[in-house]
Amino acid sequence: MNPASVPLPLCRRFVPDTEDEEDALLLSACASSKTPEAMFPPRTGGMRRYIHARDPRMLLLQTAGACLDNGLPQHRLRAGAAFVFGPTKTNPNNAEAEQGVSGMVLGPQDASSSRAELVAVIAALRARHWLAEGFDKVVVATNSEYAVNGCTEWCRAWEAREWRTSRGRPVRNRDLWEELICLIESIRRWGSEVFFWQIPSQWNAKADAAAKEAAEMGQETSR
Repeated sequence: MNPASVPLPLCRRFVPDTEDEEDALLLSACASSKTPEAMFPPRTGGMRRYIHARDPRMLLLQTAGACLDNGLPQHRLRAGAAFVFGPTKTNPNNAEAEQGVSGMVLGPQDASSSRAELVAVIAALRARHWLAEGFDKVVVATNSEYAVNGCTEWCRAWEAREWRTSRGRPVRNRDLWEELICLIESIRRWGSEVFFWQIPSQWNAKADAAAKEAAEMGQETSR
């Protein structure tokens, strides 16, 4: 592909400015606490969300997917996907309390780690009309290199090559990639921009634990 014809990426990466003293301090606090919540502290008034410390219109969503290979045949495999969109309410008297974490069991057709990661991102972005909550920037934080690189580097080139990789092979999970592209483009038309932030797996513990729990639950019910 001619470099001059390389299409613009679908999304930009969220990259904290380490030259900025306050951003550098926030990033250091994230590393110390092993969570992105230092940069996106929880806000618990009204809506319970993780919101950027310096930008009240920037929301954090954490996503993860998991597929547990326990020697089961393919038709009985299950995967899990999960996303974290806010701090959990601790009110035992309120059964309707929003928990801030959502996990889902995925069937055999989505029983791979890569598909589970994409399903988690799609579910997180679809969970709410985030602009209606006041957020014109949505940061998807994940430790999935596949999801981050796909959205920020690869998917537009795949489209330009009619869904072929640089080696001419069919792109895997094309159905989910097309769904995700349409969703992100719709969110942009509504007035919000989606960013991707690749974080270490240790920082993504909440979403990862929920995804694994969902996968384990699915495999128990498939036995």
